[in-house]
Amino acid sequence: MAEAELLAPVILRRFDLSDLDGFWIWASDARVTNSCSWEVYKNKDDLRRYMAESVLPNPCFLAIIAGGRPLGVVSLTIPEAANDRCRVELGYVLEREWWGKGVATAAGEVGDGGGDGGDAGVGEGGGAGGDWE
Repeated sequence: MAEAELLAPVILRRFDLSDLDGFWIWASDARVTNSCSWEVYKNKDDLRRYMAESVLPNPCFLAIIAGGRPLGVVSLTIPEAANDRCRVELGYVLEREWWGKGVATAAGEVGDGGGDGGDAGVGEGGGAGGDWE
């Protein structure tokens, strides 16, 4: 994907099993997974199983889409020690090729309603960085 394609809006959407090949790019890259809580995937069958059992049924795993393909994932989790049920942790993993190029920032802007303090959910409009799909 050429850098110019990043000018297309960044979209956050639910994963589909057809995203396996894109997911594989970052899930099998040891430099990407180095700071993740999970190990690098060594075969697509294990990754497919993880997607089917954990990612697809969970609305808190969203694909970061730009240029028509998944470049990473945004995840939301409620910390176990959170006393405030309104707290969530936002995590992301991004294909190494796109590090430092504004993709994660654009995805964050979509997720927070464009930085205007509004709440966004799947199916609601995003902000300057792109849209929820």
